[in-house]
Amino acid sequence: MNTIFGEFEFPYHEPVWEEPQKVISVYRVESPEGDGPFQDEVFKSSPEYLNSDFGFHANRFPTPWMDEKITGKLRHNDFDYYCGCSSMRQLEDWFAPFWSMLWNYDFHVVVYQVPAEHVISGKHQVVFKKHLAVRKKVLPWSGTYGNIRPII
Repeated sequence: MNTIFGEFEFPYHEPVWEEPQKVISVYRVESPEGDGPFQDEVFKSSPEYLNSDFGFHANRFPTPWMDEKITGKLRHNDFDYYCGCSSMRQLEDWFAPFWSMLWNYDFHVVVYQVPAEHVISGKHQVVFKKHLAVRKKVLPWSGTYGNIRPII
């Protein structure tokens, strides 16, 4: 081919089609600042929290480093990972008795889409790289105080 820049040929390349990336939905309870209820200092120091069995209830579940399906896949000091749940049902196991308290402190259920390679699934929870996740939606609340729950 002759151009003003001289003669050269454009090499032909077969088009490269990338496989669609597998994504996983992750359900997470978080404050407007993005903190989970176990990291939010205002919530953890509130009379409602201190006078409830929220912490005791949560102790029924292991930390990510003690979850047998996550152990060994996550370093103890790996703070790139955040906790969430693989389904709304799993999230309800953790938080359903406390929906009204969480709502009162402006927590919401947020649904993220996360590339599968950045999610580690455990028996009781998942951990995921939040900075690589896409926040898909915030679930609205329904009901009256004392009987409130997120709507899927």
